[in-house]
Amino acid sequence: MNNELDRDRGHEENDFEAYQQSGSVVRKHRDSKSNIFPDSASSSETPLKESVEVPFSVGSVHMQRMADANICEPSNKKISAVSFHPEGNLLLVAGEDKFLRFFQFDGDKNEKRLSVRINDMVIQRATFRTGLQGVEEVLLCGRKPFFYSYNTECGSIATIPGPVNRGLSSLEHMTASSDGKMLAFRGSSGYVHICSGNTKQWISEIKMNSAVRSHCFLNDHLMATSGLDADVYVW
Repeated sequence: MNNELDRDRGHEENDFEAYQQSGSVVRKHRDSKSNIFPDSASSSETPLKESVEVPFSVGSVHMQRMADANICEPSNKKISAVSFHPEGNLLLVAGEDKFLRFFQFDGDKNEKRLSVRINDMVIQRATFRTGLQGVEEVLLCGRKPFFYSYNTECGSIATIPGPVNRGLSSLEHMTASSDGKMLAFRGSSGYVHICSGNTKQWISEIKMNSAVRSHCFLNDHLMATSGLDADVYVW
């Protein structure tokens, strides 16, 4: 098992070293001809630091109800994923109708710019990511042993298979590091599988002592996981 956990992935191995070293044990309907996209550690045994209360400054908080983000074309099924473009004015909405929709978000009209149908996947997770040379993509995940990369510049879709010989029937639980270089997928039996965001090669995996129920990146080099044993692991 140790050999499987430490398998080499060429130059990608170095990208993952920081994670290991810090680990505790412990688709198209276009509505506009213009380009819609902007240019563009501690172990579980270590006590948590005492929280510090920071009081709010005295004053008023003004809130305003804005138009629904997908008011131009609401979905007739459950919405399971929303994500803002890093520029902040473009929002993607996806869900059980298998459509990925992009809205120019202004809080008023929220015009739809594009919709893409993924015929063979009920979308559970979708997020923007900027890759090598500034190429932008949307990562799409569902209850399939693969995930999709939708290139927002040319409209192409690439299929990325899951890790070999791991018996994964679903890659729906995915999170990306803030710089997009690492993608983490929740597996079974305590495993979290790590994929390179740039090359889409599977780099390595980490294992908890119990089934994983939640995982997230704390920054570009740290990831936290938790599960049935009620412990929080930092990698």
